[in-house]
Amino acid sequence: MSCPTSPSVHSAGLAALALRQVGELLGRLDDDQLVALAEGRGQLVFRPAAPDPARPSRPRPAATEPGDLDATVSAIRALGSRAEVADYLRAHDDRLTVPVLKQVARRLGPTVATGRSKAELKRNIIEGTAGFRERSMAMSRGAWS
Repeated sequence: MSCPTSPSVHSAGLAALALRQVGELLGRLDDDQLVALAEGRGQLVFRPAAPDPARPSRPRPAATEPGDLDATVSAIRALGSRAEVADYLRAHDDRLTVPVLKQVARRLGPTVATGRSKAELKRNIIEGTAGFRERSMAMSRGAWS
């Protein structure tokens, strides 16, 4: 049972992404601005970005809960080929957002590198799971001799 005030795994992932954005913002400030901020004479303010007319808005999928992440990781681990993993990721594309894919990649283990874009994350998941197994099997069968 979780405490109602404790952040979920999903919230922690979103907080990490937000902190990365804040870090990038701070990196663009000059020394005087950083000093003012550090001394309390300046402040960071959140303001939603204006909608981009070139990007139509779409409804956000429901947040993926930890149980959903476990099921996704188990399903990916059970798939035997790169094509099967790619098909699975394509079939679930609507709920596998970049933050969710990053969590999935971390849960899959050290053979899966995280990435920045959705395409990079999918490629890393495919190659770090079924691709890794296929390469390992090829080497153990003497394909390199």
